[in-house]
Amino acid sequence: MLSRRDFLKSAALAPMAGQRPNVLFLSVDDMNDWVGGLGGYPGVRTPNLDALGKRGVLFSNAHCASPLCNPSRTSLLTGMRPDTTGIYDNDQFWRPELPGVQTLPMYFKANGYHAAGAGKVFHHTAGMNPPDQWDEFKLQVFDDPWYRRDEWYPWNKKIPAPPGHPFNGLKNFQGEFDWGVLDKPDSEFGDAAAVRFGADFLKRKHSKPFFLAVGLWHPERLGAFHLGQPRRLHLEVDVASTVGSDGFAKMFPRVDALPWRRSSTPSPSGFQPPRYFSWSSHSVG
Repeated sequence: MLSRRDFLKSAALAPMAGQRPNVLFLSVDDMNDWVGGLGGYPGVRTPNLDALGKRGVLFSNAHCASPLCNPSRTSLLTGMRPDTTGIYDNDQFWRPELPGVQTLPMYFKANGYHAAGAGKVFHHTAGMNPPDQWDEFKLQVFDDPWYRRDEWYPWNKKIPAPPGHPFNGLKNFQGEFDWGVLDKPDSEFGDAAAVRFGADFLKRKHSKPFFLAVGLWHPERLGAFHLGQPRRLHLEVDVASTVGSDGFAKMFPRVDALPWRRSSTPSPSGFQPPRYFSWSSHSVG
């Protein structure tokens, strides 16, 4: 099994041996290790990722440097721990803190690669993808454009919230904590836009080797995946039945039992988890 350092070393030394491999980098938010190649999880089916893992390099000893988007992605793409980068939150910009750092896409560019990306690779707010990082890049397309702040996402076209919003019926759990159904085809969701960019890029003829990074926002947005149409999904396993009610009680505790949930606002009597984990097939199946 290759380590990340060995992999990067082999990419840099490849021209000496007359081999310059193309590199496809897939980033899937908060997916954990719930894929078949890493032991799987009850009820989760990832046949396409499993097949891809068999064709490439599977890093089985990779660990999350921080339980938050920006610090963990900055750590991964610079090779430095958060206590070295100084990035601990999502509203920090990594470039002012690390003006001379060579990131992963910059490393490939410096070694003769064409660097392209789409979606959530670095953190997705404005300023996280400086122009010198990529030869070409497609910014994140959001499934909830009505929620996005203009100063963080200036490219986002804001529209009125759809009828029924917030879909979960919880006044204090809107935005990225919302879940529900949006009646639109899969092709109009943000992850589909990133995948289309990647697919079109791979179909092109390339004069030099490339590093292609495609960042998928799901399954971090559990609610956003349920913004898809569950009636159109064909799942082999009902995860609620597979895990059992006790399992779901542990995975989705009562809202008022959460330690950070302390207010005078009445909380719902309980939390009914969605019947389908649509990301088990919709995102990777």
